[in-house]
Amino acid sequence: MRTGWMTVLVALALAAPSVRAQDFAEAADDAQEKASRDRQRASETAQRNQERAREESERDREQARQDRDRARADERANREDERYERGTEALDEERWDRAIESFDSVVSMGGRRADAGLYWKAYAQNKLGQRAEALNTIAQFKTAYPKSHWNNDMSALEIDVRQHSGQLRFVVRGQHQSVLHEHEAGSDREGVDFGILDEEELEMPGALGSLRTQPLSD
Repeated sequence: MRTGWMTVLVALALAAPSVRAQDFAEAADDAQEKASRDRQRASETAQRNQERAREESERDREQARQDRDRARADERANREDERYERGTEALDEERWDRAIESFDSVVSMGGRRADAGLYWKAYAQNKLGQRAEALNTIAQFKTAYPKSHWNNDMSALEIDVRQHSGQLRFVVRGQHQSVLHEHEAGSDREGVDFGILDEEELEMPGALGSLRTQPLSD
């Protein structure tokens, strides 16, 4: 009996180093896997940080670009306002040539006051007796700003310009009167009907300013 127990103890003693080596190997594998996972997480964290830094940098650049654009727009609007104010001051002083120059500068900027600049430029040209130039400016306005809130004012100004240049005539049609302008084109006479008003409407203040241009019909 004693011999049997001794045999078991000897066998266990001989097996112990092998068990310890296996434990060490498993522990080493676990440590290696953990180190690999840690490296992977560190790499992913670094990548996320780089992506976040890149996005923040792009946002900063975009914000800086928008700030520069706003600053340039504000500066441009200020220049436009200054030139427009110089033009209105010239109008008040009846310095028509200077007004034309100032408003022409406003128009060339193509900003929010360009349509108004064309109106006042044509107005000043008319005051100087530059009828052909005024009509050219009016035509430029109609092409560039067909939906401008200055349209009614420009239509009234066009009638005044044509009236002073002898291009307007009144035609009676039954009980109505049409305001027309006409000019020679070779041997043909051409015209534009500015609308039809009855006699009472024609006598109303500002009546001509409400007329709209339309093709002449018989």
